[in-house]
Parts: sequence; structure tokens; C-alpha cells
Amino acid sequence: MTHSAPMEPRGTLNERRWGEVLQIASEVFGERGYPAASLQEIAERLGITKGSLYYYARTKEDLLFEILKRAHDYALTLIREDPLTQRMSPRQRLERFIRRWMDGLQRQQYTALSGGPGGSRDSWTDFLSDDRRSRIIGKRHELNRYLLDLIRNGMAQGEFNPQLDAQHVASWIFILMNDTRLWFRAKSMSWDYITNWYVTLVSRGLAPGSLDRESSLDPSS
Repeated sequence: MTHSAPMEPRGTLNERRWGEVLQIASEVFGERGYPAASLQEIAERLGITKGSLYYYARTKEDLLFEILKRAHDYALTLIREDPLTQRMSPRQRLERFIRRWMDGLQRQQYTALSGGPGGSRDSWTDFLSDDRRSRIIGKRHELNRYLLDLIRNGMAQGEFNPQLDAQHVASWIFILMNDTRLWFRAKSMSWDYITNWYVTLVSRGLAPGSLDRESSLDPSS
């Protein structure tokens, strides 16, 4: 006898309202932290009863997983390159990626999960079941592979310093960009200014002749 997959809550068929539910849930998670957040508070902010919220989600984890899945699916669209970009040099492709990512980061819907009581950005997956955590981590690996391959290609072609650790560089670039939301204040500088600064910083930092692994961490060198 075969078993059908669990049916999605009926409320998810209303995409506009479902989006509102996820947005409010992300705000509550970001403010309270996942363990302290409750479906009751999410329902109250939505102006509905807790029972009505079950029309959209059965558990807090359902909400968190959908938020993280959507955020990562959106991020995956940012590593897609048009034919013109694909023909460019690794350095040019990296610069374009930084601009795409920063633009996407500014448009990201669930910015409440970028920090706060819930912990660091990466720790949100700790609250997911094993299967769901694996699915989100799989998406992260895909994002990492894109940037790692791009950096390695640049090293192979002599555009980036081959003495640098490609994986460390890729992780650093993601952290540099993703953490912008934690400190950005529009009154002090523009988002475009920060993006241009990142492009310059990364381009110069990876250039041949930049600090290598042996000298960069030794303060006496």
C-alpha cells in the first residue's frame, strides 16, 4: 500500500496571505529568538486566532523552514549569470556577483533573521529537523560551490593570488556581505557606496602579490 505525501495547509494556497504570515513570523523569530517565539504571538500580530494560524502552518518549524527555504531559493537566483557575464574574466564575474548579491541582499524579504536573539544567521538551521536542515544546507553548499569555483578559476588564470586559501576567501566574502545588514545605517553612507567599496576591497585583496597565508597572519612580518 502506498502512502501519499502530507498535504500542505490549505492557507498556503493564498500566496499573498501566506507571504504575510511568513513575514510576521520572521519578525517574531528575529525579535524573540526561535525558542521564545510562539504561534500565539505570531497570530496576534496577524490579527487572527491561534486556531486560524493552523490554517497556514501546523508548527513553528513549518514557518521557519519555509522562510529559510524561500530565502535560500532567492539567493540561488543571484548566482545565475547571463551569457555576457559567463564570457567575462573571473575577476569581472566576481565583481558582478558582489553587485548582484548586495542588490539582492537589500531586497531580501526576511531581513529580520539576519541577527538578533535567535543567534547568528547560520544557527537558524539548528532548530530544524534533520531532513529539513539537510535541504537548507544543500542549498548553502550550492551557493558556496559557485563562489569557490569562481575564485579557483581566477587563481588558475593568474587573476587571483594562488597562495590564498580559496575556501577561506569564499567564506569571508559571504560573511562580509551578509553581515552588512547588522550595522548598515542609511544616514551614514549609501548602500551603493558600500557595494563599490566591497568590490574594490575584494578585487585588490585577491590580486596577485597580495598577502599570502604565510605572511598575512604573522604580525611581525
